[in-house]
This record gives sequence, structure tokens and C-alpha cells, in this order.
Amino acid sequence: MPRRRWFAAPLVLTFSSPLACSSRAPAVEAKQGDPKPPANPLAGFATVIPNGTACTYNVQVRCPKDISCNPPPPMAIECPPGMGDVPAVHVGALGDGGCVMVPYGCGDLACAVPVPCPSPGQPLAPLSWAVNPADDGRCLASPGPRTNFEDPGPAVAIDCPLAERHGFIERKTPDAPCLACATAPCEPPAAVTVPCPAAS
Repeated sequence: MPRRRWFAAPLVLTFSSPLACSSRAPAVEAKQGDPKPPANPLAGFATVIPNGTACTYNVQVRCPKDISCNPPPPMAIECPPGMGDVPAVHVGALGDGGCVMVPYGCGDLACAVPVPCPSPGQPLAPLSWAVNPADDGRCLASPGPRTNFEDPGPAVAIDCPLAERHGFIERKTPDAPCLACATAPCEPPAAVTVPCPAAS
């Protein structure tokens, strides 16, 4: 008796900001007299996704007809203020030069919230350092990574913040004071306030 085989239809997921384009997608030609689709109010906006203690800035790519193309790699940025615990947001500039953030799932500027314009490509300020003794009696503070793809940078020579010369330095945000402690996380009252390590 022949066996009947069933094949499931493929599942296609669409992300509001395309991460790649392909010429395999069939072109849909508009017929004369068909109404034009409304313009996308978020065209040109980047998709911003949480990654570690920072975010990745993903540029939208528009592919010419019949040409495959790939987007530039994600760039690390500080997460927009007020982003909260969401899977993604869209960030873009308006005509007046200011930037806005649109929550994931909303495709309308009515949801937009003003935010500082991001600076993709700029190095991120470290939030944590591992402290270990150096040979000259000082210490080395090695910055921790902010994202899962970015190099945190070289170690910085500092005056040892703790008597045991091993430990950690942490801060909550790039603008917050630095705290040193023997065991992370650094929290008062066990932690002491210290100067933040700075590259020379």
C-alpha cells in the first residue's frame, strides 16, 4: 500500500527592518490605476536591539531590483534612554535633526519618543574592570566587554584601589561613579568609591 507523505508549508518570518535582501523574492508589478501603498513612516530608521550591557545598531538596507545585498555589520551603541526591557526599538532622525525612538511592534510615528541621536561606530565607555597586580607595584584594570562582538580594549595602569590588589571596579552607567570591591557585584557599603580607570 503506498504511503502518503505530507509536506508542511514553509514558515516565513518577516522582521520590520530587513537584515538582508535577496533577488529571489518575486517582484510585484503594480497595475495601472492601482493605488500606491502608503509610505513607510519608519523608512530609514535603524533597528536597535539589546546586547549585553549595550545595544546593537542595525542599519536598514534597500536592495536594487534583481541584486542581492547584505547590510553593514551591527554597531555597538549605548541603549536609548527609556528603552526598558523590550526586544527591539526603531531609532531614526526627523526633519528637524532630532531623533526619536519607536517601540517594537508600532509602525507609526504617533508612538515616537524623543531620544538623543545615537553615535554608531564610537567606542563604548566601559562599565566594569577586573583589577590585578602589575610588576611595578601598581595594578592593571582590564575592561569588560559591553557587547558579545566588540573588543573591550586594552588594560589600563592604575594605582591599586584595594589593599589586596585583586578585585573589581564597576559603575552602573557611563556617568555614574566607580566603585571598587574584592568580589563583584560592587555594592555599598562593602565597595569604596574610586576614580574610574582612564586610558592614557
